[in-house]
Amino acid sequence: MGMIYELSPQDKIALAAIEVLGKEFALPAFLMARNIKTKNDKSVKVLLSRWLSSPKAKEFRAEVRAKITKVATVEGNDLTTREGVISELITSVKETSGKDAVSGLQTLAKLQGYDKPNDNRPEQERRKYYLPYRSKCRGCALMKVYMEITDEPK
Repeated sequence: MGMIYELSPQDKIALAAIEVLGKEFALPAFLMARNIKTKNDKSVKVLLSRWLSSPKAKEFRAEVRAKITKVATVEGNDLTTREGVISELITSVKETSGKDAVSGLQTLAKLQGYDKPNDNRPEQERRKYYLPYRSKCRGCALMKVYMEITDEPK
């Protein structure tokens, strides 16, 4: 079976970065953690794949995902949803004062859409005109223009 890697602190930091930033950062994180300076891309990708698929790496990434989920949920407020963020902001604004409270209120207003100007002006009246199409109408000016444009026989 494959080699089981022991995770160094650098490995753990790199794996946590991959979980937070996404898979597109896997190669640079691996190169930094392992201090690899080779130019052979194929061998580096094989080492990266083995590193990511090792049981220890999978287990650590699962722990990081669980911690991220736990941090994203504060006191029952899911901070990954708009409602959760708004609820947490309301709680935070109540506990702060001064510039922090003002900043929190501004952010809250933006999230809830209160920062947009309130236009109570009625919309301009618009009228729509429909011209009926009559297939036998060959004498009107509109049909003459249409026939000229489409080169229809008269």
